[in-house]
Amino acid sequence: MRLFKHLTHSSITDDKKKLGMISGLASTLTVAAFSLGLILSTSKVIDANTQKGHSKLVTLTLAVHTGEKDTWNRLAQEFRQTSGNENINLRIDEIHEDFKEEAKKRDLVYTDIIWLPEFVEDDIIMPINEELIQKFGVKNVKELVEKRGFLKTEIEHGQYPPKGKSKLYRIPFRTDMGVLYYRKDLLEQYNNGRVPKTYKELIEVAQKIQTKEKKNDEKFFGYLWQDKGEGAATMFLEVLRGHGGFWVQDSEPNPTKKVGLANQQAISAIKFLRETLDKDISPATYRNGNGSQTFENDEKETDSLFKRGRAVFLRSWPNVWNKAENDSESEVKGKIGIIPMVGNIGTRTSCQGGWGLALNNKLKDYPDKRDAAIRAIVYLTSKNSQRQFTLEQGTLPTIKSLFYDRAVTRKYPHYEDLYEDFIDGNKLVPRPRTVKYEQLSEILQNTLKSALDLKKNNLMVDKIMRDSARLTRKCLSSEVKVGECTTTSSLIKP
Repeated sequence: MRLFKHLTHSSITDDKKKLGMISGLASTLTVAAFSLGLILSTSKVIDANTQKGHSKLVTLTLAVHTGEKDTWNRLAQEFRQTSGNENINLRIDEIHEDFKEEAKKRDLVYTDIIWLPEFVEDDIIMPINEELIQKFGVKNVKELVEKRGFLKTEIEHGQYPPKGKSKLYRIPFRTDMGVLYYRKDLLEQYNNGRVPKTYKELIEVAQKIQTKEKKNDEKFFGYLWQDKGEGAATMFLEVLRGHGGFWVQDSEPNPTKKVGLANQQAISAIKFLRETLDKDISPATYRNGNGSQTFENDEKETDSLFKRGRAVFLRSWPNVWNKAENDSESEVKGKIGIIPMVGNIGTRTSCQGGWGLALNNKLKDYPDKRDAAIRAIVYLTSKNSQRQFTLEQGTLPTIKSLFYDRAVTRKYPHYEDLYEDFIDGNKLVPRPRTVKYEQLSEILQNTLKSALDLKKNNLMVDKIMRDSARLTRKCLSSEVKVGECTTTSSLIKP
């Protein structure tokens, strides 16, 4: 009995201990479960906030041109205010010198149409693959044109290489094209409003009106064009094509036929430009006796002269219209017209330009930053963003419908004609799409400086053009590495 009582008492005591342990364990499990639930709940909130854009701050960088920063800042601010982008900060840097080198250091690379091959070959920018393309709400590159409305020519120039299995690297933001401005009031006064269609007519009309206007302004010119820098190359490409010639044919496999600078059409184009200088219709870059520059015939100077009412015709870019119509110092407001560059036998031409946005290759290693960057590009190249930039900067959009947009055409009534005459009319002339473009352009610029020297006779000009073709063919050869092209000779000097 005692033993039973003893055993029973011991059992009860043990049971109480066990119950205590179980109770403690249950409490611990309850706390743990509560904690786990709290963690899971918090995790879901964090994940939801991350999806809504409430993740850690991501800063992206972008270099832009002088005069564009205020517009870009407004676009950046509006981008951050849209749902999902609250923690993406877009820092805009305005670059005054050496833009190319600065642009390629940024997360978003603002690239000229001619830099793309070099940036791809040097691994500066990364491909925009199908996964990233789908961020635009389309399935593939083709639908960027068909559904998003981008210009086909601009999408094509965002791909590399030009032939074969090309990849998309650049989303177009603004396009460009060489144009010929003319003074409507002066053509009405002296030429019954008739606009020249050929080079011969251009010289005749420019000279006639210049003679009349010089009575009031000794420094009045008939026709302004550029003979310095890349502006000289684009100007000559239009005149060359207008004479039926070509610079470099990307698709031509035969090296001897690939370059057209020694052809008669190229020589005729040079002679046309020499005639405008010889007749003093056009000014040229020149130096005074001690070698210092006294007049620099680049885009900035020619645009300024035309805006001040000092010429009948000007070859330049579409954004000059905005300056001429809106600058308080403009003397030609309401007096200008715009057409493609004239040509022989109705061959009007326009050099294709353009700028777009690409992803810096270093973003490959930072997925979060890469995703933020593509979100930014989707927004910045959208129809609304391009409309705002176009209205403020006077540049051309890369979405077809904006050429007919009511807000755009109200301010720029000539944009419909620009699209129909230039783009739809297939008058755009592309520059060579090669990693060696910069050196090809340097050869051409040096050629123009030598060939447009009026001290040289026609026989010497022919020799210069043949030498230019030789240097160009050699530069394009696979035997010559990038950066090692010879850009001068005994006849062609910088």
